[in-house]
Amino acid sequence: MSLAKLIYSGPRSLVGIWKLDEPEEFFTIALSPFLRSNSPHTTIQHPQRRKEWLAGRFLIKTLMEQHNLPFSGTWTDEYDKPHLLKSQGYITISHAKPYVAAMVNLNSPCGIDVERYREKLSYLAPKFLTEKEQALAGGNLRNLAILWSAKEALYKLYGKRSLIFRENLHISDINFNENLGAFQGKIETKEARMKVTMFFRAQEEHVLVYTG
Repeated sequence: MSLAKLIYSGPRSLVGIWKLDEPEEFFTIALSPFLRSNSPHTTIQHPQRRKEWLAGRFLIKTLMEQHNLPFSGTWTDEYDKPHLLKSQGYITISHAKPYVAAMVNLNSPCGIDVERYREKLSYLAPKFLTEKEQALAGGNLRNLAILWSAKEALYKLYGKRSLIFRENLHISDINFNENLGAFQGKIETKEARMKVTMFFRAQEEHVLVYTG
C-alpha cells in the first residue's frame, strides 16, 4: 500500500489518502491482532469491497501510529459507522478504486469522501442536489463529483441513515475555479441544525472532500 499523500495533520485531526495495490492477505496479517472472529469483513462476499474495508482500517491504524496515538482496533455501529475501540476520538473512511481515504478527529465527529468523476452523477444530480446547487455545478462532471462527495461526507459526519441528500444536506460558498478550497456545508433535520466547514481537493480523476 503506497501513501499517496498525508493531506492534513493538525492538533486535533489527521487526513490521509492512499493508493491501494496490495493483496488482501497483506491487510489481514497487519490487522490480525485487532480483528475479532465476528468482524464485519468476514461477511463481505465481494473480494474488492472486503479488501477496501480492511485497507480503510489499516489506514486509520497507520495515521494514528504515525502520530503516536494508541490503536486497538475499530467497531461498527448499527448504521455501519466505524468507531475507534478503546481510544478517544472519531474516525471516518471512504474508498473509490484505487484509493482509500481516512480521517481521525480527536474532538468531534467527522466525515470524508473520495469520489471518481462518474457520468452517472449527471443524471443523478436532480435526486441529490437542489435546483440552486445544480445551477452552481453548471452540469460540469467535476463539480458534480465535488458536491456529491461533500454530501457524502456530511452524511458520514451525521452518522445515521435518515438523511435525504436533496432535502437535509446543503452546500454553499464554494469556488469551483480552484482545485482545492474551503466551503460551507449544512445539515438540517427536525432534530438538528448544524453548519460545517469543509475542504475539497480535486485531481484529474478523483475528488477528496472532508469536514473541518
